[in-house]
Amino acid sequence: MEYATCRGTTRRTAHCVYSLKVTTEEAAELEQGTWYTSTPATANDGGTVFQPRTATFGLSH
Repeated sequence: MEYATCRGTTRRTAHCVYSLKVTTEEAAELEQGTWYTSTPATANDGGTVFQPRTATFGLSH
């Protein structure tokens, strides 16, 4: 699992930073535009849920 560093910006939103280590060639192959992150969440009792679009971000080269 990979993690981002986040800080709250409002009661309902956060700004997160994630660094991806790739080669120049790999970066060139990544599609520019809008991307989405998916999030698994686990409760204290062990129950889990999966949300397919929990954040939106833009990728540019």
